[in-house]
Amino acid sequence: MGPVLKIYGSLLALTFSQIASPVSAQVPEPVSNSLADENARAFPSLKYVYVNESQTHDYSGNWDLDSDGIHDRICFIGTGGAHLYYFLQVTLSSDNRPQDFRFIQTDAPVLMEADTLLSGNAPMGFRVTDQKDGPPCIVVRLDRSTLAANRARFKRLNVNSDKVAIRFVKGKARIEGL
Repeated sequence: MGPVLKIYGSLLALTFSQIASPVSAQVPEPVSNSLADENARAFPSLKYVYVNESQTHDYSGNWDLDSDGIHDRICFIGTGGAHLYYFLQVTLSSDNRPQDFRFIQTDAPVLMEADTLLSGNAPMGFRVTDQKDGPPCIVVRLDRSTLAANRARFKRLNVNSDKVAIRFVKGKARIEGL
């Protein structure tokens, strides 16, 4: 067999092998906004699940916000769109009724250490902090666009900060700026 036939035969074999067994690297990986790896490194005992279909960061089962001895459900749910934001949803175990805080949004619902979040070094994120005088509260760092879009509501709530604290007293949310 001459060199031209060998090259032609090799090219034919290569072509058929590509058709018969497509390369898996050509199939794109599904996009996910999960924070599972980051949370596992920073907070190993944290319960966390990301649901890609509903764009939900579920932090349920970690904190008791209504002091009934049962951990409550805390989720950040995606708003959709080209630039995805997440709004806060809390379901207290005492009434099992979801409370949507659509005006409390974050670009990325990253759980942060309290010192980092409260110092202003974190551009986004949230923290659940223990309170000496009651149940824990959720602190969310808001970005400029969320503050601007909800200026009137934050003014009515007397919130003059980019950090908002949500605490629950007898099942009712109390929101204040920090």
